[in-house]
Amino acid sequence: MSKLSLLEQETIFLMNEQEKTAIIFTYNKAYQKKLEELCKRYPEKVILQQQNKDGAFTYIVPKNWLKIYPPRQISEKRKQTLEAMRKRKK
Repeated sequence: MSKLSLLEQETIFLMNEQEKTAIIFTYNKAYQKKLEELCKRYPEKVILQQQNKDGAFTYIVPKNWLKIYPPRQISEKRKQTLEAMRKRKK
C-alpha cells in the first residue's frame, strides 16, 4: 500500500441524470464505516463495488439518498437556554 498525501486522499461523488444510482469513491474512514454499515443494513441498495490497494473504497448507492444541507442555525435565545441547561447539570 503506497502512502498518499491527505490532498490525494479524495472522496468523489459521481452521478448522472439518467441513472438512479450514484458512485462514491472515498478514502475517508468515516464515510467508509458508514457505507459499510449501510451495505449490511441495505444489501440490495448499497453495494461495495471495489477496494483499491491504496485503501479507497467504491460504493454504489441510490442517488436519491444523497442530500446537501446547510449547517443548522441556532438562535441566540436557544444558545442561552442550552448554556443555562449545561450549567445546571454541573
